[in-house]
Amino acid sequence: MNHGDNCAMRPTRLLKSGIFAGLLVLAFPAPAWYQVEVIVFETLRPNPDGELFAENSGLPETEGAVELTATGATGANPSPFAAYRVITPSRYRLGGVYGSLRSSQDYRPLLHVAWEQPGSGEGPTRLVHVERSAGLESGGAGVAAAAADLSATAPAAARIVDGTVRVRSGRFLHVDVDMAYFPEAGVLDPESRVPSPDSRHVGPVRIQTSRKIKLNELHYLDHPLFGVLIEVSRLRIDLPAAQVGDQPDEGAGESAEETTED
Repeated sequence: MNHGDNCAMRPTRLLKSGIFAGLLVLAFPAPAWYQVEVIVFETLRPNPDGELFAENSGLPETEGAVELTATGATGANPSPFAAYRVITPSRYRLGGVYGSLRSSQDYRPLLHVAWEQPGSGEGPTRLVHVERSAGLESGGAGVAAAAADLSATAPAAARIVDGTVRVRSGRFLHVDVDMAYFPEAGVLDPESRVPSPDSRHVGPVRIQTSRKIKLNELHYLDHPLFGVLIEVSRLRIDLPAAQVGDQPDEGAGESAEETTED
């Protein structure tokens, strides 16, 4: 009799266990992971409208910023993704945008890089260091097409782009960008530029901005001499690492206006 009662109770117990497990999933959802993709490009025919640029706009603070690598940051991670691991070009979402910039007579891409990172729920997000020097691109993730745009006679240590990007998640997504561009690096064909007699630029120029962003939306940060494109998309933990999801997430709210300094 007791044996039969126990057998009869098992489906009920299993059902209750399943409901409890479902409630745990709802109460403790899977941590958010993101793909962050950045393109930096120069303006070949700038129109500064008489704006004079400071001889020294300063440089982004990169000390303590995480460096992108092919394996990501060290440490145990239960996720199929790796914090600050470089994403291969085959998974880029902005390849078409990059191609359009390359074929344009007005712009030239300087840097194209993407990486994986956790949301702020997994701990404080870090500044990510991205840079481009002659023949080199951040995290060893250089795109061959971009490298082909460089002059073969460029100085090996010439910096073109140097800066940091930080994506912060919470109720909304925010991105902080501090990017310097070196227009006098001398590594690009000077004949491709059409300089303005009303402008002067000595040393690097800089974009510093913080803005609220939306997932899966391309955001443009501009300066008369160069620009930054950034898109943040959600990585789905329940899908293979090579697949990027488009599900709604925090950050679906309105975008905020950028603030730019040079």
